[in-house]
Amino acid sequence: MRKFAKYLEITADTLFFVFFVQAFVVQAFVVPTSSMEDTLLIGDHLLVNKMYYAPYATKLEKFLLPIGRVKRGDIVVFKFPKDPKYDYVKRVIGLPGDTVEVRDGKAYVNGKLTDGDYVLFKQTPYLPPDFGPVKVPKGHLFVMGDNRNNSYDSRFWGFLSINHLRGRPWAIYWSLNKTTREYQYKTIFNWLFDLGKSIFEIPFRTRWKRILKIPH
Repeated sequence: MRKFAKYLEITADTLFFVFFVQAFVVQAFVVPTSSMEDTLLIGDHLLVNKMYYAPYATKLEKFLLPIGRVKRGDIVVFKFPKDPKYDYVKRVIGLPGDTVEVRDGKAYVNGKLTDGDYVLFKQTPYLPPDFGPVKVPKGHLFVMGDNRNNSYDSRFWGFLSINHLRGRPWAIYWSLNKTTREYQYKTIFNWLFDLGKSIFEIPFRTRWKRILKIPH
């Protein structure tokens, strides 16, 4: 009986630690769409640092903890403003006070082209409209996907509140060669079937070279 109680205590402690880490330190996130290609691919599984953008009360707390400020070019995971039960991943283009304009998919901040070599323009039947120039309000960000012709971002649903930030991608811990359709589960049975299929196909569909890659 004592041995059982000991195992039960260890199990409870382990579960508490796992839930604590997931709630406050790190979060697992899978990329289900092509909006961040080629920086992030469909099927990339990320570890998200939830502490990086966490609010802090004192300078000492900021010094001791791995806390940073949002910068242009950061890749961020956030609660989708239109439906917070979903998490999105995009790149920060404009900070509070910046004037942002998008022409032909290219982003201009305060009158200067800011795009890096991460930007991708895949040919699609639909090209997003131009945007701005508009000033980013206080406490908000302007975010876009790297795959400019296939990204549902601030051009369509507006500015992102900093309060919606989940964290910053830490590393790719696993990458599975999948399609967006394979992540569109209609029922729990579809999910269970896909899970079993994925486990069987791990050796053949894993992108081994992407494991432990740091997205930037």
